[in-house]
Amino acid sequence: MRAIKFFRNIPGKLKRMYRLTKRNRSEIVWNELIKLHKIFKWHFGLYENDKYLETIFEDEDNVVLKFHYSVNNDRLSLSALVLPEFDVDCTNDVMILSSHFNNLLTDGVVKVNIELSYVEYVYSGDLFRYLLYPTEIYTDILMHYSMTEECSRAFRTMINTSEEPVFVFAEFVKRIEQKKKDKTIK
Repeated sequence: MRAIKFFRNIPGKLKRMYRLTKRNRSEIVWNELIKLHKIFKWHFGLYENDKYLETIFEDEDNVVLKFHYSVNNDRLSLSALVLPEFDVDCTNDVMILSSHFNNLLTDGVVKVNIELSYVEYVYSGDLFRYLLYPTEIYTDILMHYSMTEECSRAFRTMINTSEEPVFVFAEFVKRIEQKKKDKTIK
């Protein structure tokens, strides 16, 4: 009986072994990423030669957020503009708020480009994990979207209200804790 189970699982094991070969890793994850976008009918722009995909989502406040996904160097990189532009006078506050986020975040990093005056949230995962568990691509995209949305809201609040970064961050933490609490209640 065990021999039958073993032989029955051979096609699945061979498929998984094929997915793990070095030369096919990026191609397989790239195709999974495209397939995921097509399944959910997300609108996206595709740059096949660079293995780069760009898509746009709206957050709860109807603000359009740009997302960039790329496969390179054995990593799937997810990045999004959190704050497309900011006034030079706000640079210190932007840097302070981004450092608060980076002290709390375990997945990804908030980056500030001072020269071009924008803020982005970047996360990258090892292709090996996505090869073993293709659904992790979707999970990471959801996590990345959720954190981008929250970071974007916090930065916009700070810019629009001129509120101190520490108070904006405290509101962010309260909102996240409330979401966690609401999730456990349901």
